[in-house]
Amino acid sequence: GMLALRAFAAAATQNDAVMEIVGTGSEEQAMRKEARVAGIEDRVTFAGAVPQAEALRRIGTMDVVLVPSLTTRRWKEQFGRVPAQAMARGAAVIASDSGSLREVVDDAGILVREGDQDALSAELIHLLTDPARLAELRMEGHHRAEQRFSWEAISDEMDAMYRRLAES
Repeated sequence: GMLALRAFAAAATQNDAVMEIVGTGSEEQAMRKEARVAGIEDRVTFAGAVPQAEALRRIGTMDVVLVPSLTTRRWKEQFGRVPAQAMARGAAVIASDSGSLREVVDDAGILVREGDQDALSAELIHLLTDPARLAELRMEGHHRAEQRFSWEAISDEMDAMYRRLAES
């Protein structure tokens, strides 16, 4: 959360982009303060915890979705549902190379080193100032999501896996 907010604050000086933070957590108060200090509080909305359908609707209105997950001793990104859903809805994805995000995003989005705020910010600035690159990534992500993350694609993969198990 804080990493994405700081990256946005650095990128926000060069455009009129707005940020929406979906979900809630222990960092929210500190993030609100950070937004105030950075002078971007009027451009950052905290949506809080929203039902899954509402989160998907909101993602569908976004140009870029940031997923700067950090691996901890207790937690590692498992499937990367948010970037998969974002790509399916035509948003460009910038994610950290944490856990399974590398496989989910692959070359249909942008991956940065885990915890690298400068890289996150630089990639965000690049996308927000290069409409052609943004359009290209949105298209690539959508194509990948249709190929890899549709129910049909997932059920085909599961089917193939079960067949391989049955044959062995």
